[in-house]
Formats: sequence, C-alpha cells, structure tokens
Amino acid sequence: VELVHSRDSSDRAVNLFKVLVDEHPHEFSIRELFAEYLWTMEDYSGAAEQLQYALDIEPANPEKWRMLVYCYANEDRLSEAQEMCIKALTYNEHDVELMRLLGILYAQDKKYDKAQEIYDKTLAVADKNDMDMLAGLYELKGDAYYQSGDTVRVLAMYEKALEYAPDRVSTLNNYAYNLACMGGDLNKAEQMSYRTIMAEPENPTYLDTYAWILFCKANYKEALLYMEKVIEAEKKQAVEQGEEFKLDATIKEHYGDILFMNAR
Repeated sequence: VELVHSRDSSDRAVNLFKVLVDEHPHEFSIRELFAEYLWTMEDYSGAAEQLQYALDIEPANPEKWRMLVYCYANEDRLSEAQEMCIKALTYNEHDVELMRLLGILYAQDKKYDKAQEIYDKTLAVADKNDMDMLAGLYELKGDAYYQSGDTVRVLAMYEKALEYAPDRVSTLNNYAYNLACMGGDLNKAEQMSYRTIMAEPENPTYLDTYAWILFCKANYKEALLYMEKVIEAEKKQAVEQGEEFKLDATIKEHYGDILFMNAR
C-alpha cells in the first residue's frame, strides 16, 4: 500500500509485486494492489493485465471492471474498452455506471446510434430520484445528437437535462455553446453561459463559451477580454498539471477570429 501512495517507480517496487504475484497468483488483493500501483505509474497496459487476472478471480466486481475499461480508454483502445464494458455487463447487468460508460465509449467511437440506444436503456433502469444522474444522461444524449449532426433533437435533450438539474453547469455550457453555433437565441445563450462562469470563474472551457457568444453578438471588445481570461486560465492549468501550455484547435480558432475583429 505504501508503494502505491508513494508512487515509488523503482525496479525494487515492481520486483516486489512480481514476487508477491508469483507466490500468490490467485490472491485478488495482490493483483488489485499491483494494478493500482501500475495505474499510478500510468502503465495502463500493465494495470489492465493485472486487472484481467483479478477479474478472473472475482468476475462480478464492477469497480475493477470500470478501472479496466478506463485503462484501455486511456490508451485510445476504444474497441477493447467497449468489449470489456460489454463483458462487465454480463456480470453486472443493470450497473448504471457501466452502462453510461459504454454509451460514452460508443459516442467517442462515433457509433452514435449505439450510444443513444445504451443511454435510453440506462435511463430505463436509473434511479428516478437521482436527478443529477438523469440530467447527465440527457446531457450525454444531447452531446451525441450534436456530434452526429442531428441538430433537431439536441436542444430538447438539454432542456430535459435542465428540468432535472437546473443549475448543472456542464449542461448550461453545452446548451449555450450549441445554441450559439446553431444561430439560436444568443441572449438566452449568454444568460446560461454567464451562470457557468459565475459558478466556475477559472474554467477555460466555460470562459471560451462565454467569449464566443459575445463574439457572435458582435461584442468584440468584451469577447477579447474574456478570451484573454481563457488564455490565463489555460496557462495556470498547464502549470498546475506540469504540462506544456498548448491551446486546443477550437480555442485557437476562436481567439484568431476575435483578434481579427479587434484589428489585433
């Protein structure tokens, strides 16, 4: 346990786990701990291997199945992640988290019809008192419709999500951004987006949405002020995570358009 928490990356740590595994090959707790250690080292392939052994011992463990799926997803091995999720559901038929995860994986793989089918099945078995879960599922349905180009049903899904969780910031952001991109009610989009930056004033995604809506309203100077906040937030986030500062393509495009309209 201390090796996992200390993130000891030495050969000594790996060799110790290998000795334990050789001595107790069918001990679930050792395989589980080895997988967690490899996960902290970002060795997702190694973690997946240990989780496979662990799940052979305890196949009805939904938490470890989810971890295994994330191992494959973290390496962009979407087909294998989907396969593991489907296999996990044979042991945990109505596990809402596993079902939701499978839908997300299908959407990432551009299998939008399959994603919608899974989201609907998940909604059918989800706890009707878990408002945030229900809202999240409708938000995911909206995202998948948008990604597939079905703009007719996008906003209806976001509206449904907000019925369950009116202050859900991710839904408000996605609704506002898509509304602006689709040439919808920009005043409504601005109001929703403003709520998100009040809730999370340093979130670069939400700041970018707000800046873009201001741009769409031809409020170019204020749009530039908020886009500069996006850059600051992205730089701060990169420093905190020890990563190289790099803007994604969408933010770059927005920034370029806003600079152009400000003659910068």
